[in-house]
Amino acid sequence: MGELNDEVIQGWARISEAGDTPARFFIESGYERICICGTSDDGMQLHKELESRGVPVKGVVQKLEALSGYFDVNTFERITDFSIFDIIIVTDVSRYEEIRSELGAQTTADMISLGGIIACMCDILDIYGKMSNHTARAGARLYFARYPRMWELDRFTNYDLTLQSFHSQLTIDFMKTNPKHLEVVLGDHPRFSAEYVRSVFTCPPIIKKAGVIMHSDLQSEFINVVNGVRMTADPPERADRSVHILGQCVAYGFGTDDGRTIASFLQRRINASPSMASYRVLNYGVWGCDERVEYWKKIRSLPLERGDIVILIEPFYRLLLSRRAYRFFEKECARLGITYCDLYEVINNRPEGLEVFLDCHHVGPAGFELIAGKLYEACAADLSAPLDTFVPAAETDRPETANDAIHDRSIEEISGFGEYLQMLREMREDAGRIGAVVVNCNPFTLGHQYLIRSAAAQVDLLYIFVVEEDKSFFPFRDRFMLVQAGVANFGNVRVIPSGRFIISALTFPEYFSKDDPDSVAIDPSRDVELFGGYIAPALGISVRFAGHEPFCTYTRQYNEAMRTILPRFGVRFQELTRIESDSEAISASKVRRLLKSEDFEAIRCIVPLSTYEYLVAEFGGSSMRKVA
Repeated sequence: MGELNDEVIQGWARISEAGDTPARFFIESGYERICICGTSDDGMQLHKELESRGVPVKGVVQKLEALSGYFDVNTFERITDFSIFDIIIVTDVSRYEEIRSELGAQTTADMISLGGIIACMCDILDIYGKMSNHTARAGARLYFARYPRMWELDRFTNYDLTLQSFHSQLTIDFMKTNPKHLEVVLGDHPRFSAEYVRSVFTCPPIIKKAGVIMHSDLQSEFINVVNGVRMTADPPERADRSVHILGQCVAYGFGTDDGRTIASFLQRRINASPSMASYRVLNYGVWGCDERVEYWKKIRSLPLERGDIVILIEPFYRLLLSRRAYRFFEKECARLGITYCDLYEVINNRPEGLEVFLDCHHVGPAGFELIAGKLYEACAADLSAPLDTFVPAAETDRPETANDAIHDRSIEEISGFGEYLQMLREMREDAGRIGAVVVNCNPFTLGHQYLIRSAAAQVDLLYIFVVEEDKSFFPFRDRFMLVQAGVANFGNVRVIPSGRFIISALTFPEYFSKDDPDSVAIDPSRDVELFGGYIAPALGISVRFAGHEPFCTYTRQYNEAMRTILPRFGVRFQELTRIESDSEAISASKVRRLLKSEDFEAIRCIVPLSTYEYLVAEFGGSSMRKVA
């Protein structure tokens, strides 16, 4: 079975664990004439579950290339009339477009991917409920806005049909050449030109900061992004609340300038309404990002305040064209306390003669203005509501778990991780307040010793994790020995290897490259989330210490990630000051520089005696090791 089917099976298992079944979608949506296209295990399982619930499946069909047609696997009859079905379920998503192209002209049935339904039901279980709970606890409101593609519409203009006729050519590179049709939808801008078109179809690179995906900063005439937020035109001088817009291309405003995005149009509508509260609209859209977990991370990172509104555009992108399917998920959103806004009607029933599409997937400024108007109407009650009507939901006593935030849930399946956690659990001591430091010590210095002494004084027990990855100048064996010797007189510390799951090539590979660090934005969030979600609970750690970092950009960014992420797991982060020598912070890199010049007298002043004796023994004579 292929990788896709493996994902479907895992998703199905997740839904079953929650006491649900994918069959519920088809039952509650009211489908009566069901065709399952494909005979994979998941397709046959769906057939079985539907029939066990009294929903007859009219056909399970498989395309037989040798016979050039589709055949019912139960009756072995050729299926030539697909108009008898009201839904066709494609079990192999990789063949969805092929099957839609072949059968689309023969039927008005909904055509849907089984994998898409399962993925969205899993999103509801694992992601959307958390989004709703998080915003509710902040006293904010959450809206989902479903954006339609051109293929879904009932009404097409001649312009739309022309776009459909050459939609495969409408790549981003092609759009940057300013094809003639763009003048229809963008030509009303006073600065419309070939340069304008190139600019609005050039998106800033996507980066991650503290585990949150966003666009990198960009300042230009038509597109401006600062700290992951695209500029919204006409912001109020003062705002008491915020509207946070998230999503991919449409939310970002692909193909238009800052002044004509959904966020900017919505801001103007709010500004023009004296009955509305003072809101600032913030555009967090990320072009091309369709991973639901990324939006959960983004919402979790927002500085939400009481009275704020969060709008996620395109939450069910993976459903692949079925209006009936969206009605089912509208009910699911209501059950979670999420307000659902379908944008289909406002695009389908646009004013006569108004062309809105840049290509077959993306609308331009006129479409954005229609969408902003619909969102304004949907949110109007909340936009004008007194602040005291936004009542924060009760806080939960449970801090966020690793499953809420971990980037790759298969991390638990990586070889050795379970054993590593079990080892930590067996080492756990009930000692009151427990802290931790993670050190590389390349080599161990008086600065490290001071950091550990300061941290140990603030807790009952301190775990010292020594980075085990052997990619430093000094081998792990020697670094571990030097740490043990340097803290031998500290009674409340335990020195242990970090293993493969703390600052390792697996969890934080950038740490070991350090090429041109001043120009690199790193993403240590996976490493930090593993520590907060798994390692800290295994040992009962409630605080993690680190030294203030004046030199290394990588370490400084790592500290910022800890400051942002660890509190989500109930772990406090505390940065400690470093001691200095000759008005310079003591660092291992300084020791290595002095070692290269064989200045052992200067080294003696900044390392413990045990480290000094080791360095002299290893590097002090003509026959000893040399520093490259």
